[in-house]
Amino acid sequence: MAAIEQLYSEPKQEAPARKRIRRLSAPFELIFAALAALVAAVYVATLLVALFYGGEHFRLTDRGPTLYLSQDTFAPGSIAISDVPLASRLIGFIPLTIIQGALIGAFYCLYRLFAAYRRGLVFDEAPVCWMRRAGALLIVFALAPAAFQPLVRAAGLMDRAWLHGHTVAALLVGGALFVLASVIALGREIEEEGEGYI
Repeated sequence: MAAIEQLYSEPKQEAPARKRIRRLSAPFELIFAALAALVAAVYVATLLVALFYGGEHFRLTDRGPTLYLSQDTFAPGSIAISDVPLASRLIGFIPLTIIQGALIGAFYCLYRLFAAYRRGLVFDEAPVCWMRRAGALLIVFALAPAAFQPLVRAAGLMDRAWLHGHTVAALLVGGALFVLASVIALGREIEEEGEGYI
């Protein structure tokens, strides 16, 4: 009898709120995928230019590597990247790789988070994991510039502006994602308890 009821029962309708979440998540999935790809491309281009470009227009300033389009706009105290010793450049790649890698990883985790939402996995373990990973990587992105200051200065590189508004924002958003992940995990537990009563 149960098999007959299951055969003829109507498929479970998706809740309007879940449909809305799926629909609204699609653009964010694309945005975070594009951001991860863009940051990765800029990182690779920066490495290649820093290693192989011999001109004056790619310079180290107190705000980091900067590309100039004309000679009369060079920042005071800036130095052409080609004039920096290769050993110093290679040492500088260590913090750059960790900082940019954390940002790429955070964007990738957010892409996976919204991909899960688009598939309708809202109160599920996967979104909670992706949210926590994104939060951790944003915190690494925010704290790494300060943590690597001794190494950067020992290599003779300039980086006086290591605390920016965007790093503070990344730190706050990373922490907030941990809290939101706990909220989602609680929602999942409530949903599972509710399904147990049906």
